[in-house]
Amino acid sequence: MLSDFNGEPRALVKREGISSIQWSRDGRFIYFLAPVGKIDDDVKIIDRIPIWFNGRGYTYGVYTHLFRVDAETGDAQQLTSGDFNVVAFDVLNNIAMAVSSNELRPFETEIRVLSGSGMETIKSGALSVSSLAWLPSGDGLLAIGHDLHRGTVTHNRLLRIGLDGSIKDLLGDFPLEVGNSLNSDMRGSPPDVKVELDGSLAIFPVNEAGSVNLYGFDLATGQLRRVTEGEWSIESFSSRGGSLVFTAMNAASPAELFMREGNSVRRITSFNDGVVSSLQLANPTHIRFTASDGVSLDAWVLSQQSTGKLPAIVEIHGGPKTMYGNAFMFEFHVLSGDFMVIYMNPRGSAGYSEDFADIRGHYGERDYLDIMEGLSHIISRFPVDSSRVGVIGGSYGGFMVNWIITHTRAFRAAVSERSISNWLHFFGTSDIGFFFGNDHVGGNLDADPWSNRDKFIEKSPVIHVKYVETPVMIIHSLEDYRCYVGEALQFYTALKYNGKKARLVLFPGENHDLSRTGKPSHRVERLNIIRDWFINGLAGNTLKQ
Repeated sequence: MLSDFNGEPRALVKREGISSIQWSRDGRFIYFLAPVGKIDDDVKIIDRIPIWFNGRGYTYGVYTHLFRVDAETGDAQQLTSGDFNVVAFDVLNNIAMAVSSNELRPFETEIRVLSGSGMETIKSGALSVSSLAWLPSGDGLLAIGHDLHRGTVTHNRLLRIGLDGSIKDLLGDFPLEVGNSLNSDMRGSPPDVKVELDGSLAIFPVNEAGSVNLYGFDLATGQLRRVTEGEWSIESFSSRGGSLVFTAMNAASPAELFMREGNSVRRITSFNDGVVSSLQLANPTHIRFTASDGVSLDAWVLSQQSTGKLPAIVEIHGGPKTMYGNAFMFEFHVLSGDFMVIYMNPRGSAGYSEDFADIRGHYGERDYLDIMEGLSHIISRFPVDSSRVGVIGGSYGGFMVNWIITHTRAFRAAVSERSISNWLHFFGTSDIGFFFGNDHVGGNLDADPWSNRDKFIEKSPVIHVKYVETPVMIIHSLEDYRCYVGEALQFYTALKYNGKKARLVLFPGENHDLSRTGKPSHRVERLNIIRDWFINGLAGNTLKQ
C-alpha cells in the first residue's frame, strides 16, 4: 500500500492469486479474493472436476475465498471457508457474495450475505452472477448476471436482487448484453465488467456491434441511457459526482485515459501516440453485408497496401460469444503489411441479440455460411485475389478453421490455433468441457455425449480429415487446459496419416492465452511463424519476403 504519493509502498499481505481488491467504505479494511488449498507436488489424488483451470494449473484441491486485511496493521483474516468458490462480492454493512458450489455447473451461483450472525443464502437455483453492488440503502443488490434460460449463451443483464431472493431484470426489452466481449491482444488485464453506482445512476458496459460503451440506468426514474458514445472499447471506468474517468482503445490505438464532465469528453493521456505515429498504422474499413437469410452482419477490412489485387487472410474470433470490432489487435496490424486482413462477426458473436448469439447445437452451419458469404461479399467489393486467401482462428475460431478446411477447398493456406478437433475428447479434458460441450454441441446443458453421441462425432472435424486439401499449420500451447493439446495432436496425426499437408507448432510453458498474455518472445515468434506460413502459402509478387 502507498500511504502518500511521495512515500514508499509497504506490503500488507503476501499471497498468490490475489484478485478483486476492494476498500471498505470507511477505509479501514481492504477485501480481496485468493485461492485456499493445496495441490500435491508429486502423485495427485483427485476427487473433483475440473482437475485444472486454464492459466492456473491444477485446481482440484483449491477454492477461492474472501479475505480482509487491516490497512494499518496488515493483519489478514480469512472470512469464508468451505467447498465453494466466491465469484464476486461487495461490502456495505454486511458482505454480499456470489458463490459457486456445484462442481458440474460452476457457472451457477448462489447469492449469500455474510453478517455478524453468520452466512445466509438469499437466492439459489438458475442464476449466474459475475458482479455485485449493494444498493446504498442496504435493502438489496444490483448484479450483472442472468437466469440461464439459454444456457451459457444467455445475455448478461442488470438485475436487482432483493434480500428476500426476488429478482428483477431492470433492462426490460433492451436487446444487448451487459459486458465487454471485444477481442484485443493488447490488454494487461481483463476489462471491467461491473456495475458502479454514482448517485442514483447505475453504470455498466454494454457490447454493441463491435464497440463497447457505458450505459446508465437511473434507479430513481427507471430510465436507461447511454453514458458514452463512440467506436471504441471502454476498458475500465470510475464515476463520482457526475464526473467519469475511463480508459478506452480503438482499432488504431491502444488504451488511453479519458474524462467526461457534463457532455464533453477529453483525452487525458497520450502514451501511445509516438509509437502509433511512427508505425503509420492503417484504420480498418467497416462494412455491413446482408447474409442469404436476410440478416445484416458487420465486417472489417484492414490493409496497409493500396494498389493491385492483394492476398487476404480471414480471421475468425473465439468464443464463439465474443466479437471483433473497434479494439486494438496488434496481430491484425502486423499481418496487414502483407495481406488484406478480413474479420467479421458471424452468427454466434456477442454484441447483438440473444437469437443472434445462440448457435448451440448448430456449430458449423449458419456461422460457416456467414463467414463464406462475408468473404464473397468482400471479394466483390475490394481488390482481393480470390486465388490467394488464407484463414486463421483460435479456440472456437480454431474449430471453425478445422471445420472450414474439412468442408471447402476455398482457402489456399490455413492456421488453426488452440483449436477443437474432437468434441468427445474436449468433453473429458477441457476445464469447461463437461458443460460447454453439452450446451454448445448437444444444444443444452443436459445434452451430453451419451445421449448425443452421433452429434458429438459428426461435429468433430477430425472425422472429416479425408476431405482436406488446404495446407494447415496447427499451433497449440502445452499448458492449454481450455482446449487441451490432445486436440492438436489428434488432428495433426489424422492429417498426416491421410497424407495431408500439415505442420504442428507447440509452445512450452504457455496456455490458452498465448496470443494475449504469453511470454513476449513467444508472442513475437508466434506472429513470425504465422506470417511466414502465409507468405509461403499465399506466395505472390506483392508479398514482402
